[in-house]
Amino acid sequence: MTRSLQSFAGTNRRGFTLRELLVVLVIIFILTAIFIPAINSGNSASIRAARRMSCNNHLRQIGLAMHTYHDVSKTLPSAQILDTDSKALHSWRIQLLPYLEQMELYEQLRRDESWDSEHNKPLSFDHVYAMYCPAADAFRRNKAKIEEKTRWSLTDYQVVVGPQTPFERDRHTSFDAFERGTSNTYLVTESTTSVPWLSPIDLPFELLNYGIVSPTSGIRSVGSHHTGGANVLLADGSTDFVANSKSPQDIQLLKTMFLLAEPARNGGHGVTALP
Repeated sequence: MTRSLQSFAGTNRRGFTLRELLVVLVIIFILTAIFIPAINSGNSASIRAARRMSCNNHLRQIGLAMHTYHDVSKTLPSAQILDTDSKALHSWRIQLLPYLEQMELYEQLRRDESWDSEHNKPLSFDHVYAMYCPAADAFRRNKAKIEEKTRWSLTDYQVVVGPQTPFERDRHTSFDAFERGTSNTYLVTESTTSVPWLSPIDLPFELLNYGIVSPTSGIRSVGSHHTGGANVLLADGSTDFVANSKSPQDIQLLKTMFLLAEPARNGGHGVTALP
């Protein structure tokens, strides 16, 4: 029986012809051309989504730190810490370090010296994860080719500084001053231009006139390395994603969202018209 089966198999087995082999290779090539880009696109979309979610979580950590700071101090941190000559030494970010599990770093900093003093500046290279956006870091790593040490010193998270905002240089603002409500007021935004996280540099209110743009625009304003918009932190600790836009209506709304009260021309009181 075994012999007859082997004989049967041997008499019916044959190899691929050259034509059949070529057909199979063509089919494999076509399928590869169709599916590999789709797979890569899916992976890229997944990576972008993960980076945006991670960025969101970092902003939420900052929001929680803001609220904890407020619980302790009864105010939000000031945008800047000034010396006796009104020179800006540090930003609001340094004031949040104890509430971002960075007490050791906070205690190492000499808060009576400038952020870029010989003692302080090397400390800006410490890894404070809540201060960086993964999408922006990927750009700086892969395209801008910035060395790792410098990348860790940069942040894209900034407050908007100016009169009538929660952050007016060295002013301390309580949540009681939020006439528009904490769920209708932005605290922190991503910016198209990164700054050293230890520095007292943030986004001036007048730059909001440029709208919400991408970093490729070359404009310093609200924006991010995420596709289509930027993450923002609201005063109630939640986050939102604002779409890129330069329309007058969207710019007006954006500016209003960073104010403590409605602009006077919109029926608000105590706040002058928007610049």
